[in-house]
Amino acid sequence: MSRTRRPKALDVTELQVFATALIKYFGAQPLTLNGTAYTPQQFKDKVDAYVALLADAAESKTAWVNRLNAVDTAVRAFEPVVVDARSLVRGAVGGTSSKLAEFGLTPRAKRPRTAVQQLAINEKSAATRVARHTVGPKQRKAIRGAPAPLAPSVKPGGDAT
Repeated sequence: MSRTRRPKALDVTELQVFATALIKYFGAQPLTLNGTAYTPQQFKDKVDAYVALLADAAESKTAWVNRLNAVDTAVRAFEPVVVDARSLVRGAVGGTSSKLAEFGLTPRAKRPRTAVQQLAINEKSAATRVARHTVGPKQRKAIRGAPAPLAPSVKPGGDAT
C-alpha cells in the first residue's frame, strides 16, 4: 500500500499574477493544460477558487488552534481543583478505603523500593541506632552490670546505718 503525499500549497500571490498574465497575453485563446482545454479566464477562475479554499482552510485552522488553546487554558485552571477534590475525598474516606471505588478512585499503591534505596535506608537506620545508643529488647535483657551500692540512710538522730 503506497502512501500519497499531500501536495505542497502553491504560492497564492504568484498564482494570481500568473493567471492575470495569461489573460493579458493569451486573451481568449484555449489552452490545453494537463489534457483539459481551458480559456485563460477559466484558469483564473480556478485560481480564485483555489485561493478561496486556502483562505477558508487557514481560517478553519486558526479557529481550531484558538479552540485548542481555550481547552488548554481551561484544563490548566481546572486541574488543581480536581486534584484537591480527590485529595479531600481520600482524606475523608481514607486512602485505602473501599469507598474510593464509588468515586472512581483507586487506593494509592506503594512503589517498591529498589535494592539501592533499601540499602541506603538500612545504613541510615543502623547509624541512627548507634548515634542514639539504642538497642532492641533482647539486647537490653542481655545487659548485666553490678548493682550500684545503696546509699546509707541517715536517721534523724544523726546515726547512719
